Amino acid sequence: MTTRLPRGASLLLLGLFLAGCGGPTLAPVSGTVTLNGEPVDGIRVIFEPIVGQSDVTDREYYTSFGITDESGRYAMQTEVRDKLRSGAVVGGVAVRFVCIKRESFMNKGLADSRAVHDLPPSARDKSMRYTVESSGSREANFDL
Repeated sequence: MTTRLPRGASLLLLGLFLAGCGGPTLAPVSGTVTLNGEPVDGIRVIFEPIVGQSDVTDREYYTSFGITDESGRYAMQTEVRDKLRSGAVVGGVAVRFVCIKRESFMNKGLADSRAVHDLPPSARDKSMRYTVESSGSREANFDL
């Protein structure tokens, strides 16, 4: 014996399912960040999609990010409708780097420590560009 849902309930469930889908096209992206040739940890890598060159619009704008570990490795993630998903938005992106340790020290009003990395202006000013291919990449490497 099978149970059937009333037509209205079926349409409601279908609508809820479709509302949870969608968003930008994401591709797996990972790589290494180095500073003067040395791996650097505690760096937030930020991909900001360029409208018109990526799968975003002015109304639906998704930023992807990753955080480097001790070996300088990172993997991108994107928050889509309050859920964290693996991957970065496909297309052209402006790339920014933020030293998490510096942010933490400055927010607490503390002086810099030796653990804080001084990043060059080009790492912060969005002048770096990258293209996220639909096939993704494991070698999105950046030397600052």
